[in-house]
Amino acid sequence: MDSRQDIEQRVVRTLTDVLALREPPPLEANIAVDLQASSMDVVTLVVALEEEFGRSVPADLDLAALVTVEDVVALVARHLGSVEPPAG
Repeated sequence: MDSRQDIEQRVVRTLTDVLALREPPPLEANIAVDLQASSMDVVTLVVALEEEFGRSVPADLDLAALVTVEDVVALVARHLGSVEPPAG
């Protein structure tokens, strides 16, 4: 089972690679505004995360709900990473 910290690191590394960022983004970064990702970039990111974690996200996932890097981490924690998101 992946720890939350491991999931964050893997998500940030994958996001950095997919978007060809110069440095890893903070968890609060807005994917579209701060990272200038297009909707196709988000689809590419989800596919890369499925490959990274070896699992698929639900087909009915609303990709528009992925606003921040933290949202992506929470998605992975729920659907791909086998850990529960923190309470709160």
